[in-house]
Amino acid sequence: YLKDNPTLEINEPTDGQVFSKNQKEITISGKTDIGNTITINDRFVQIKDDGSFTFLLRLNDGENLIVVMSKDLGGNSTKIERKVTYNP
Repeated sequence: YLKDNPTLEINEPTDGQVFSKNQKEITISGKTDIGNTITINDRFVQIKDDGSFTFLLRLNDGENLIVVMSKDLGGNSTKIERKVTYNP
């Protein structure tokens, strides 16, 4: 029985980060509790044995909202949102 929300850390990108030209595809990386599930913009992401994860995301022109969600077996969840901008 789990009642606390899962831990979730996002290492990159930072909120408000701006990407340009050859940075159309970025890496999202972070860490959560072992045994949780991670989704990024509603896509399931593979978690390593230590709880860390990385995900390649192709950006759209302009502002992009990245929603990272960690969910544990008890149904508790933690969400972090980051806005980044792509200027081609």
